[in-house]
Amino acid sequence: MLLTKSELSDLDEAMRVILRNGEENILSADQMFNQLLSAAADMSRRPDQVARNADTTLADAVSISEMLEGLPYQSQIMSVTEADWLSMPISQQQSIISALGDKIELYARYNETTDQWVDYLGSGAQADSLLYPMKLDDLP
Repeated sequence: MLLTKSELSDLDEAMRVILRNGEENILSADQMFNQLLSAAADMSRRPDQVARNADTTLADAVSISEMLEGLPYQSQIMSVTEADWLSMPISQQQSIISALGDKIELYARYNETTDQWVDYLGSGAQADSLLYPMKLDDLP
């Protein structure tokens, strides 16, 4: 998958929101989705479209479900709903939070490897003209 710098930045920001809310609410799992949706609305370019329903997933909450749609990739983490989250043992929740931390570190390394970014428009180092070849397994 080819990702622009701005898409990588959006993905990183979304993972950080989930990570922060997951860590803050590890002992009160029922509050995690409420706070996550509030944070997602705050960071969204379209806060009025951040809505909550029974099928809201982590990907929906942080507005990256469109990025994942249509890809030959099934995200185990991003398809988690509030009901799924609440039914998980705390050890599984912590495992998900830890995996998100690993993804954030990976995205930071992607961002720093400037020699692997490709300027497909030949317009210089602008965030929308640089692409990085990311493996699908590196998605959240």
